[in-house]
Amino acid sequence: MAKVFDADACTEFELYSYLHMLTLRDWRDHHDEEDGRSELESESHKELHRLINEASSKTSRFGVETLINADGWTPNITAWFRWWKGWHDGMTGDEWGALEERIKAGEMLESDRPTGSWRDLVPEIEQQARRAADMIAAMT
Repeated sequence: MAKVFDADACTEFELYSYLHMLTLRDWRDHHDEEDGRSELESESHKELHRLINEASSKTSRFGVETLINADGWTPNITAWFRWWKGWHDGMTGDEWGALEERIKAGEMLESDRPTGSWRDLVPEIEQQARRAADMIAAMT
């Protein structure tokens, strides 16, 4: 039997990893729809979005405002996710392997997380959202 992810009892890193996996699947679904291999209105895709929204709401455990609007994540959730993703993407293969070993041993260190604060990214993300809204408004 497959283990069910418990977003109420996971670490912050585990929640990021779970959301990262879900968003990669969402990207693949959009890619497959563009190629005519699937439909985004399918029940499985709707369930994927339900899981993404449910997991995103659990970021409140780590101080993130979690109100999700019709356009997707709030700037705070986006900043939190990008903060973790930037750290994750910047790791070398050796660093990732060492982290996996610490996780398996239950010895993840306090330093096994991004530096700084995700809150530092919020103004940039808000500005990007305003620019995108302005571009959409100009096209209508």
